[in-house]
Amino acid sequence: WSLMFADFIHNLRCVLDHMVWAIAVYEDPTLTYAADRGLMFPIWISTPNANDRKRIKRLSLRVRQAVEYMQPHSRTITTGHAVHSLAILGDLDNTNKHKLLKLAMSAVAQTTLKVSANFGPQEKHPQQYVYTGEIKGNTEILRVFFERAHPEAQITFDLALIIAIVHEKANALGRDRDDYSTLGDILVAEVLSVIGAVCACVA
Repeated sequence: WSLMFADFIHNLRCVLDHMVWAIAVYEDPTLTYAADRGLMFPIWISTPNANDRKRIKRLSLRVRQAVEYMQPHSRTITTGHAVHSLAILGDLDNTNKHKLLKLAMSAVAQTTLKVSANFGPQEKHPQQYVYTGEIKGNTEILRVFFERAHPEAQITFDLALIIAIVHEKANALGRDRDDYSTLGDILVAEVLSVIGAVCACVA
């Protein structure tokens, strides 16, 4: 799972670099790889300096402005996620260069639980505990606390599991985890949005 998801992440990241090269060659057909090996699509989580901007120096002004406008430091997050999608993509790809991406089987917080028992008139209903972190061997997922013994009690529940991907929140804000499928959809939509915005500025 980790290798497959890492391949998906790296391909998404490469799409942005290929876009920049395609635009650069379109704007300057004489350009070769040997002439400029530093050309790439940057991901900036903070305002770039002059040295950072060298990555896109060969692009026309309008394209450079579009690239910078689509950066995490420039755009408001609209996905409802705590971190900008492009920042997550860059973080996961950078992590993947050095180590396996961490995937974990995790319990979803949303679960259906029903408890049936002969409760007394003053007896409180049982407390419930649902674990939502990484599941390893012998992890206790669900617990129900009764005020007194209820051997006749019946407990039924539905529990959904996800495969989660752990990321470092753009190298600055700690750690977070997301369902890999949902996160994948968000990242694909982000890359398509960036391609659309940047390519629309090509003369």
